[in-house]
This record gives sequence, structure tokens and C-alpha cells, in this order.
Amino acid sequence: MALTFKSLDAASADTVGDIFSFNQPRSNIALQIIATGNPTTCNGRLEGSIDGTNFGILTTYSLPFEGGFVASTGKPVIAVRATVGTLSSGTVTAWIAVD
Repeated sequence: MALTFKSLDAASADTVGDIFSFNQPRSNIALQIIATGNPTTCNGRLEGSIDGTNFGILTTYSLPFEGGFVASTGKPVIAVRATVGTLSSGTVTAWIAVD
């Protein structure tokens, strides 16, 4: 069963999103990025953790978003979160889906 979670909600630059934790390791994770305000620069990360406290980079995103999705497979984690780094204008909302 797939699970979904909003990690970033209309976030500005240099924001770490909310953590999404699960009761067993998951390794198929998708991140959907929705940017508003027509930013010319935007980048960030999908991060994962094995212990729920220390996070590392699973994958990154930057403009253009290529349909708004990035994915990570084959890296089992028990928690994930989205981040936004550089953002020239507007905001970013990020949804995470885990299967």
C-alpha cells in the first residue's frame, strides 16, 4: 500500500521539511515538487534516514523539474523528508509517496 505525505507546504529558501516515518524500511520513494511564483532558480533534496534522526541525501532536484517528480529506489530507509535550498522567488510544496 502506498503512503503519501506533504513534507513542505509553501516553503521558502533554506527550509527542511517535516519528517515522514514508517514502521518498516521502504526503498521506493517519489518526491513531487510544486513551485509557485515562477522561480528562475530552485533546488533541493529528498533525504532519508535509517535511524530516524540522521538524514542523508537520497536524490536531488533542480529546475527544470521534468514533470515535477524525482525518485529514489534501492535505498531502504525508515524516514524521509524534503528540503529546499536555493529558491529565487515564490514557494515550494513537496509531496512524498512511499511504496
